[in-house]
Amino acid sequence: MYIWPFEVSAWEGEDAAVLVAPDERMALRATAALPEGLVAFLQGELRGGRLVLPADADYGKLRKTYNARFDALRPGGIVQCVSEQDVRASLEGVQRFQVPFRLRAGGHSFAGQSSLGEGDGLLILLAGLNGIRVDPQCLEAEVGSGCTCGALQQALDAHQLLLPLGGAPVGMAGYAQGGGFGEISRSLGMNSDRVLSARVMLADGRIVEASENLNHDLWWALRGGTGGNFGVLLSVRYRLEQARESHGWSFAWPIAQASDRARAIEALTVLQDRVVHGSGPELNASADLRRWPAANGGPPEILRLFVWGTWFGSQADMQALLKPLADIPGQQPFTQSGTKRMPVLRQARFVSELPPSQWKALVDDHADLSNPASTLTLSAWGGAIADYPLEQSSFIHRQAAFNIYVTGFWDGAGDERRMQAYLARWRASVAPWWTGGIYQNFADLDAPDYRASYWGEAFPALLAVKRKYDPAGLFRVSQGIEAPLGGCEPPRWPPKVVDWLGRPVEV
Repeated sequence: MYIWPFEVSAWEGEDAAVLVAPDERMALRATAALPEGLVAFLQGELRGGRLVLPADADYGKLRKTYNARFDALRPGGIVQCVSEQDVRASLEGVQRFQVPFRLRAGGHSFAGQSSLGEGDGLLILLAGLNGIRVDPQCLEAEVGSGCTCGALQQALDAHQLLLPLGGAPVGMAGYAQGGGFGEISRSLGMNSDRVLSARVMLADGRIVEASENLNHDLWWALRGGTGGNFGVLLSVRYRLEQARESHGWSFAWPIAQASDRARAIEALTVLQDRVVHGSGPELNASADLRRWPAANGGPPEILRLFVWGTWFGSQADMQALLKPLADIPGQQPFTQSGTKRMPVLRQARFVSELPPSQWKALVDDHADLSNPASTLTLSAWGGAIADYPLEQSSFIHRQAAFNIYVTGFWDGAGDERRMQAYLARWRASVAPWWTGGIYQNFADLDAPDYRASYWGEAFPALLAVKRKYDPAGLFRVSQGIEAPLGGCEPPRWPPKVVDWLGRPVEV
C-alpha cells in the first residue's frame, strides 16, 4: 500500500467529452457566417469582452474543447465574456438576429453540448467570469461560473478548506449544475449539495438569485438539472468544510497474464464487500483498469488494477480497514502515463453491488481490449451522497453502490469501431445490475431515455422550472429539459418546489 500526505485535488475525471456527436444529432447545422448586424451590435455593446471571428489568430484555439472528437465543429464567432454586460449583450444579440448559440465555461461536456457546428452560430465563453472570494471565517466561497476547479482548489488550499471538486481544467458552471462528483464526495457530498445560492441571468437579461429561501424552485433545479437549460449561471456561493486529518492511499496490481486476473477480481470483490461495506463516509474509494507504463524500465503498457482513495481519520484506522486489500499479494509500484489529445468516448452506468462473476466479466473483457489508452473506472457511492435528502436537489442518484464508466480513446476509424463494439458488450454486461440511472455530467447521447436516466422522478418539476424561467425556450442543448413527444404529467414532487412554481420570479 502507498500512503501520501493528503492534498485536496478531488478530480472527478470530467476531463474528456464522449460519444458520437455529429452536427445533425446536435441540431447545430448552420450555413453562413455571423450576420453583419450581429457583429456590429456586439462590437458596440461588449464591455471588456471580445468578439473573435474565424479569421482571427486565436479563433482555432478558442473554439476547441478538451476532446478532439469535436474539432470539426466551427462556430461563426466566439464571444470572450469578462463581464456580466458581455453576457447580456450576447444574449440580446442572438435573440435580435435569431442566431443559434452555445454557452461554454470549461468545455468538458461529454456530449459536445458546449460546442457549435459550422456557420452562423455564436459560442459564448464564460471562462473570463472567474473571480474567487473565500471567507474562511464564515466557511463560504463565492465563485464565478468560469472559474476552473483547479483554480478554486488552490484558493481553498491556502485556507485549509475543503469542497468536492472535479479535475483541474473543468469549469464550475457545468460541473456544479450536473451534480458535481468529486473524489471526496463520499465524505462531503456532491458539489451541488453545498451550493448556498446562485446568480443566474435569464433570457431577457434580468439577473436573479436562487437559494433555499429565494426562487427556491430554480435553486433546486440548478443543482442537478445540468447546464445550459434555465439561464446563464454567473456565480455560485458555497458552504465549505474545514480541513481535518486525512490520508491518501493506493494499491496497484499488474495484470500481465491470464493468471493475474483472479487477483484483480479478488481485489475488486474485497473492495466492495469488505472495505466499502465496512466503512462510513470517512472512506472515499475508486478503482481503474488501465494500461500504465511499468516501473523500473519494465515492459511497457502493462494492464493494471489501480485502487485508490482518501481516508478522513487516523492512519491506524485506515490501515486496519484496508488490511484485506493490503493482504492481496503481487502489488507493484506504478507511474502515470503521459497525456495525448485524442478523440474519446465515455459511457457510464450507476449499478448496484456486483457478484464476483460480474467482476470477472468486467476484468476479462477489458483485459482483452486492444486499445491501450482505454480505462474502466468505478467510484464508490454512498456515505454523504446517500445521506443528502432526496427532495432537496434535482440530483437523484443517491442509492447506487458504484458509478462505473468506460473511457475509450482512439487514433483511427478502426480503433473507434473496436471501442464502439466494446462499449456495446460492456452495456450488455452490466445491464442486470444497472439502476437505470446515468450520471448527467457523463452525458450519453445513446441513452434510450435520457430524461429517466438523468433525472427520473425529478423531471416533471424540472420541466416546469424550465417553462417558468425560460418560457420562450431560448436555452437549448442536446438532451435538454424538453417535454417528450407524449407530453409530461404536471409536477407533484418535491412539495416545496411545487409550491414555489406557483409564485412569480423574484428579481
